[in-house]
Amino acid sequence: MRVVMPQSEKEIYTKIGHVFGINDIIGEFKKNGIIEGGDRVYNNEDKAKMLERFTTLAEQYGLRFFNADNFIDKKYGCGCECCGTDVLRNYKLWGGCSRAKVFPVNNPSSEFGKCKVNFMRSKANADKTIDDVCNGLDLFS
Repeated sequence: MRVVMPQSEKEIYTKIGHVFGINDIIGEFKKNGIIEGGDRVYNNEDKAKMLERFTTLAEQYGLRFFNADNFIDKKYGCGCECCGTDVLRNYKLWGGCSRAKVFPVNNPSSEFGKCKVNFMRSKANADKTIDDVCNGLDLFS
């Protein structure tokens, strides 16, 4: 079954494309994206260029921008979160992930690292905790 993108989303992508000087950002993405873990993504060089631009524009316009990509080797965005949970009260972030190590994390939690990995395409880490999987893993070196 083929999923058709709603017109409202196409218009948003068109606006995003104009920021980067790309007339057909969806076509450009299909042409230049790569498949990674079942998702179509840009290569790290292209992602870095975009994230640099997003960060600059966010600073320029006083916006908060959160980058969800853990495989980029630089500090992009306003923090290690990806969804803006910084507006919640008394919340904690797990301080053991690579992105949390790049950004300062107030009041980090170690409890999240004790959780069992329960969703991954690979079963290699199915019986491990998040700490087990991430110990010694440095995505930014």
